[in-house]
Amino acid sequence: MDFGKTSRRELQHDVQELIARHAELIDDDRLEEWPDLFVEDCVYKVIPRENEGPSQAGASRMEARKRHSLLYSIAGSNDDARDKQVYESVRTFNTGFHLQDASLFKGRAEFADGVTLVILSVFPSVALQQIQNTLAVRQIATHGPGAFEPVWTQFGYADDDDEEMQAIRVKQSNLIGPAGLISMEDGEAVEIVQNAVVLAQDQTSYIAMSGGGAKDADHPVTEGDTIGFWQNYERLVGFEGAAG
Repeated sequence: MDFGKTSRRELQHDVQELIARHAELIDDDRLEEWPDLFVEDCVYKVIPRENEGPSQAGASRMEARKRHSLLYSIAGSNDDARDKQVYESVRTFNTGFHLQDASLFKGRAEFADGVTLVILSVFPSVALQQIQNTLAVRQIATHGPGAFEPVWTQFGYADDDDEEMQAIRVKQSNLIGPAGLISMEDGEAVEIVQNAVVLAQDQTSYIAMSGGGAKDADHPVTEGDTIGFWQNYERLVGFEGAAG
């Protein structure tokens, strides 16, 4: 790649593609394909670590750890008829809901891949998000069992000399920024769950969406990525009976 002839946005797109490809190959244990990501004169080493070997003695394949997750959405790829059929019994799903100010969703395609949302969660506490025309990094700094600090970095672009695009980015931050409408709604939902967990620590409940395992899915109705996170968290802190 000739970096001198590559624009910043093209380079950003290429880096995101490389990170996603890297995570996919490692998590799927497609190690024979992984060296192809590097140039010919690259030197790489595989350094064994404790608890990183096969899940069973003599196993021939490394267990897919599913530490990280990649969620993406492509505009216009959904099937309205299928959605209505799948969600017809879900009372909270209403396709008739609309924002009065639809300009919050106004955007401009910057890449030709049709992807409008990418959230890359890097174990254990970092998430990179590209939603419409915004780019941000979210980090979680824990301070104890009941306290944490979210560090949210929203990026601007030095070469944005288009006033309309600047306005689009600023307005979209009111939707998915640290104090955006979606962000606050997500925070409220998580707080409700956390309060319930604290008040009922001697009880348990479990919803096994997508089979109850850390599996890939082609739809968002899954907890596969969340299950993968907690399985790896158990291994990291040494909980008795951790999976794997």
